Amino acid sequence: MFKSAKKSNSHFARGSGLFTCRVCKRSTRATGNNDNEHVTLCVQCYELAGIENSFLDGCGEERDIAEARRLLKSCQEHGGKITEADFSDIPFTS
Repeated sequence: MFKSAKKSNSHFARGSGLFTCRVCKRSTRATGNNDNEHVTLCVQCYELAGIENSFLDGCGEERDIAEARRLLKSCQEHGGKITEADFSDIPFTS
């Protein structure tokens, strides 16, 4: 007997409606944590905005840049129309 594959949308809130991320323009859903849907951002763009905010506050670190690159790549791989310029306060080039 084989294990069933994990549902691809299992991290979204059950019954939540679709909305368009205002940064990458992908269709997405609420996570159920009452975070991303209020600012109309997908999960990756929400996390990227948090990283950008940490740099604006002066407490961003090198490891945050690596995570930002990973999130940006993940978003792009899933159809997000997003570039480093959308989060210009993250020093991607350092």
